[in-house]
Amino acid sequence: GEDRQELNRMVADTDSFNWGYDPFHYTTPEGSYSTNPDGTARILEFRKMVMAVKKDIGMNLVMDVVYNHTNEAGVSSKSVLDKVVPWYYQRLDETTGTVTNSTCCSNTAPEHAMFAKLMDDSLITWTKEYKIDAFRFDIMGHHPLAQMVDALAKVKAVDSEMYFYGEGWNFGEVADDAR
Repeated sequence: GEDRQELNRMVADTDSFNWGYDPFHYTTPEGSYSTNPDGTARILEFRKMVMAVKKDIGMNLVMDVVYNHTNEAGVSSKSVLDKVVPWYYQRLDETTGTVTNSTCCSNTAPEHAMFAKLMDDSLITWTKEYKIDAFRFDIMGHHPLAQMVDALAKVKAVDSEMYFYGEGWNFGEVADDAR
């Protein structure tokens, strides 16, 4: 509800731990999990973690991904995509022109070709360079089915064993296939 979202926003800047659900850069390991969040250590440590899970433990690695929203939109230090093409990567309300936020943050517009490409490129990078075995999509229902099918085919070209799954919630501006 809106009251919980408002409480969340009030503490967002004081919570020093990024749980991964407020994306900043989709294709960079989250720095708050690293011994040096601002350097290349995050990459090395992430790769070592993947190797340990796969080789030492013998498990596949599933990455939880959040392509359905960004941390912020507009003019903000945390709004990365709007610095590339303002308002293109965010889903805008057809009536008000404001960024939709049914996902609790600034919704992305995966129906736009360049966002779909950004997502495809990101997934391919995680698969090829970081050896991720499967992806679990946060609020997958906010992505067009055709886009998800296409993304899976592109990632399977890199790793034929790739597996996608996610939340298929039916709400917000995409409810009942409205988009």
